[in-house]
Amino acid sequence: MMYHVKTSIKSLLSLPDEELGYILDMDGKAVREELEARLSQGELYIPATGCLGFDPVKGCPGHKSEIEGGKGNE
Repeated sequence: MMYHVKTSIKSLLSLPDEELGYILDMDGKAVREELEARLSQGELYIPATGCLGFDPVKGCPGHKSEIEGGKGNE
């Protein structure tokens, strides 16, 4: 089983706006506002890559790897 990387919203919010902006290539203040809004809605994670079925509370549901006969994202 393969799992996509998830990033903790709380961990990101512990960073200064300048670092948030650098990591996500956006205005750090805008990133912080978006992350705070998501956290207030109960979301805990954001995906690091595209992930079918990603759950913002639990993360990646897991996918069969190509070795297991899957396509890696289904």
